[in-house]
Amino acid sequence: MKVENPDGYKGLKKREETIVKWRSEFETYAADIQHPKMREDMRYVHGDHWAAEDKAKMAETKRPMVVFNRVAALVDATYGAMIFNQMGISYVQRVATPAGGQISKHELLSSAAAYFRALPHWNAEAEDRDMFKDMLTCGIGAQEMIVDNEVTGDDEIVARRLDPFSVGWDTRAKRVGLMDRRWHFRKTRLSEDEFKDEFGSLPEGSQPGSRLMADTPGDKSEDPYEVYIFEWYETERFHRVTLLDADGLPAATSFDAVPADLKGMTEGVHFEYDPPGDKTPRRRRAYWRAHVHGDSILRIRKLVCWAVTFATGKRDDTDGSWYGMVRNAKDPQDWANKFLSLVIYIIATSGKGIMAEDGVFPPDADFEKDWANPAKPSIVAAGAISGNRIAPKQQSALPPNLSDLLAFATSAVREVVGVSLETVAAQMNDQSGVVEESRKNAAMAVVAWAFASLRDFYRQQGHCLLKYMTSYIPQGRLIRTLGAAGEGQQFLPLTYEDAVYEVEVDEVPNSPNKKAESHRVLTAFAPILMQPDMPPPVKLQYVVEMLNSSSLSSDAVRRIEAAGNQPNPAAEQAQQIQLQTAMAQLQELAAKVEELQSQAELNRAKAQEIGGSVERRAIESAIDIDERQQTANLKLETAHEMAGIKREEAATKKDVAEHGLMMKLLTPPKQETSKSDGD
Repeated sequence: MKVENPDGYKGLKKREETIVKWRSEFETYAADIQHPKMREDMRYVHGDHWAAEDKAKMAETKRPMVVFNRVAALVDATYGAMIFNQMGISYVQRVATPAGGQISKHELLSSAAAYFRALPHWNAEAEDRDMFKDMLTCGIGAQEMIVDNEVTGDDEIVARRLDPFSVGWDTRAKRVGLMDRRWHFRKTRLSEDEFKDEFGSLPEGSQPGSRLMADTPGDKSEDPYEVYIFEWYETERFHRVTLLDADGLPAATSFDAVPADLKGMTEGVHFEYDPPGDKTPRRRRAYWRAHVHGDSILRIRKLVCWAVTFATGKRDDTDGSWYGMVRNAKDPQDWANKFLSLVIYIIATSGKGIMAEDGVFPPDADFEKDWANPAKPSIVAAGAISGNRIAPKQQSALPPNLSDLLAFATSAVREVVGVSLETVAAQMNDQSGVVEESRKNAAMAVVAWAFASLRDFYRQQGHCLLKYMTSYIPQGRLIRTLGAAGEGQQFLPLTYEDAVYEVEVDEVPNSPNKKAESHRVLTAFAPILMQPDMPPPVKLQYVVEMLNSSSLSSDAVRRIEAAGNQPNPAAEQAQQIQLQTAMAQLQELAAKVEELQSQAELNRAKAQEIGGSVERRAIESAIDIDERQQTANLKLETAHEMAGIKREEAATKKDVAEHGLMMKLLTPPKQETSKSDGD
């Protein structure tokens, strides 16, 4: 069948030979080293601790096979810590920071990443949890990012968790996350209809399958067509150039061009190197993806980046394999199981039964069958009991320190991994919450490698998601944006600049642990709100932040905040009465001023009637001084009255805000209460 090669890849035959070598290389490595260890680690997490040989021996000796699965509890505790400490991806544009400014994230691209990850057909939180548990268990987790349009009809970015047994990688890769790999693949099986729908026709002849497909747990598919999806990169050379117009001036910004793109063009006429005269070729990676069936390539296309992202656990430098937190716990778990099985067997068989001389029991009596039946008498020969011809077997005593050994056997599983009792919620001591929280945080340092690997995974996936968004999602696509705490939702068109962006990975503000930490800090500083000089808007905003960081649902917080902003009719009426009273007082003061001015005019007239220059000047001076003093007193009194009115107005507003907020806080939301009661 014809190979689909829309991007014009050259050297298909040589690439097919290389792919066959890569596949054979990993099959040998996986069959001999990686997959047996991964399969055993998976078994231990799911409670299958006894090997086939041990099961046969235990069945032969009729001994109980005890399984106390403590490995799963350790994995689940770390898995739960990941759920309560969710991480998010944000982008920062690499531009010059203004003087006195600070680096800020690109809100639209960061919101777009969160928006696509939260869509139901991706459901990134569930996919990430599944992948993280794979990495904790067997040391390898993987996700594949694709562009899907089957659900909505539009191009949507989604990522899917891949089975660790269905992926392969460059065995030379040693860095965390397999970041130094040259190639990787994933394998799948297709039915006849799926194969024809994907590639148009069936392959010619029968292609042999791979022995690795039998390693995929739970895969009982009979689909006959095995397809490998290989991804690799090749190094290509390019030049950074600027196109010139007819006048020899730069017509556009610089761009990257491979040597083939510059054929037929003249330097200085059609283009110019950037920087000018720099003809040194640069190097970059070109990513390719091929669908392979048997030894033949069916389709090959160019990629913008790796589509598959890996998360790795710990590396075994002796054989190059990867493992998680289960490997160290397997031997203590085996010892605990066998020790408990042996103790139960000893207790069940020790000191039971009797010793009897020959001829004590009648030859036709079914003594062994009726020995433990209280409804049937046990008939023995005459004189057998009085002659002490029947005696119980001597009972063997258990070792005095058996309980200590048993406790050591069960606690060793947890201790070799390094997880504390507080982490698995098994601490029974009466200790304060502060002590327990500090011990839990200290114990998380033991599994910090897992969260560091997860952070590296998010950073890789963030770069890949950015390439996918800028390559496959058109600008203007509506995306949902959120505030720092998940509030202020709105839909905005996606826009971005052709620039360099860096990826930042941090805890999301609305993760359970982050919200609890924020709530503790806000509660500790809450007494500051009781200070009289604290403005009411600050108090209201502080209380809203406390509500956002509490365990209340977002709907309940929005209802309380909206209710706190609603006007209070009684308080507004009281405020209106106070304003009317203040206006009446101002009118009375104005009337007094007019009366004093009239009295002053009358005094001047009297002074003129009295006559006499000296006396007249003395009287006028006294009148003028008295008038100025009364005017100053009136101004001072007016200022005091206005200051009092402003204070009363501010106090009234504060009382209105606090009264409205406190009334709503004291009134529990009915819907949320009923839900919590139902739970």
